[in-house]
Amino acid sequence: MAKNLITVNGSIDRYSYSSAYFMYMLKNCDSGPVRVKVNSYGGDVNEALNICNQIAEHGDITVEYISFNASAATLFGLYAKESIINSDSLFLIHKATVWVSNWGTMNDDQIEDAIKEMQKQKKTAEATTLTLAKCFADKSGKPVAEILTMMKEAKWLTAEEAVNAGFVDKVTESKCKKKPAVSNDLAAIFSANGIPLPFAETENEEPEENAIMSALSELTGTLKNIFPKNHKTDFMNKDFQFLNKTVGVDGFEVKNETVAVSLAQLTALNDALKKAEEEKTANATALTSACSERDAAKNDLESVITGLNGLDNTVKDAQDNAAKIAAVKALIESRPGVPANNGEGKDNHPGSGDEFVYDDVNNFFNE
Repeated sequence: MAKNLITVNGSIDRYSYSSAYFMYMLKNCDSGPVRVKVNSYGGDVNEALNICNQIAEHGDITVEYISFNASAATLFGLYAKESIINSDSLFLIHKATVWVSNWGTMNDDQIEDAIKEMQKQKKTAEATTLTLAKCFADKSGKPVAEILTMMKEAKWLTAEEAVNAGFVDKVTESKCKKKPAVSNDLAAIFSANGIPLPFAETENEEPEENAIMSALSELTGTLKNIFPKNHKTDFMNKDFQFLNKTVGVDGFEVKNETVAVSLAQLTALNDALKKAEEEKTANATALTSACSERDAAKNDLESVITGLNGLDNTVKDAQDNAAKIAAVKALIESRPGVPANNGEGKDNHPGSGDEFVYDDVNNFFNE
């Protein structure tokens, strides 16, 4: 093995092709440029980013992508001095995933706890995805929103598409004459990890099918030579995702940079624009009403505060509402009251005092 060559050929994790492994291999390299050959469908983002920082700190590392590379493995080239991809290789970026294991029978409290835990995991996945999207955006110059769309789509890119997207610097011609095949066990690994299968031969293809595909490939090559190089190839444009969804199509057929739109599609587009305008007007009306209610409540509050300030200078000079309330309470407590007389006083009822008249008939005590 070449002295200044590091190979990453498998899963990126702490027990396999880890950041510790990479550090060990890098320390044993001689001074000068280092080449890192990568063939991995990804793994631990934390380990991958650690390796990426080692690549950046070294400053003279070329990353070469071979065969299938996906997920965390696609980060290496973003930090390298130069990244190259073999012409027969494939490249995939996708949203970050987290392990979810909340299954089984649960009561309502356990379900609530599980929901809260999954919400935390969702936020972790969102934060990780956004961080990775910014890395790809910095390398490619694409907007982060566009990168997030590509990550959500999780589509395998050819070598040329990876370079055109700005994720890899250049394509190098592969020395392998046979297309890479997806073995059954590798296909199972892709499916288990939610990664789509790349467009490549699989083990169960029949020889006749291979022969037919070979013949079609030769025919395609012949047709390309017949037509002039400046011929505008017709294709189905799927870039306008929101527009496609609005009119209910997968994409628009493009001929000579012109798109034909049916009357039904125009109607659907017009209805969508009309609905958006109506929602915009409704939102503006609701916002105006809310602002009016807010202003009225503000005026009422200001009137109350003005009235309180008129009670006494201690209330007026209070620094905040809590201090004003305390000042009002102090005023109430300092107000003089009327002491209780405990029932003592002059009896004003008729017949009391000097006006008392003895009843001669019912004067039982003096008989």
